[in-house]
Amino acid sequence: MRRTRPAFTTIELMIAIVIVGIMVTMASPRIGKINKKSDLRSAKDYVASYVSTARHIAIQRSTPARMARTGNQLWIETVAPGATMLVRDTIDLYALYGVNVTSTTTQIRFDPRGFSPNPSTTQRKFVLKLGADLRDSVCVTGLGVIMKKGCTL
Repeated sequence: MRRTRPAFTTIELMIAIVIVGIMVTMASPRIGKINKKSDLRSAKDYVASYVSTARHIAIQRSTPARMARTGNQLWIETVAPGATMLVRDTIDLYALYGVNVTSTTTQIRFDPRGFSPNPSTTQRKFVLKLGADLRDSVCVTGLGVIMKKGCTL
């Protein structure tokens, strides 16, 4: 006599596939929001990195440097007498992450010591927006301190 092997029936497999499909459908909006938050965090890290790099280049090369912004694009350049040299390539945060950058300032300058020309002035704020509901910010003090947390929107 032949023994039959235990296996799943077609109906049992179809029920399992339907249950998995329902779970994926319920989880997909959350996964999309996690991806958007990750994109916003990456853009925030880029802004902080570019400000920090501009300050370090000013100190390292003993020449004024600045991190400049136009729209959603950021770049770093040294400002020597009579010449401006691009140090770090232009990055477009909207093209990379879909993030819009707004700020009251278009550049942050650092002297050869790594300080802003007016260190006593108020902090400069970069507001990053992704879609209608996600916002974050990066603040930079006159002394070059970067605050990614505790910066009020």
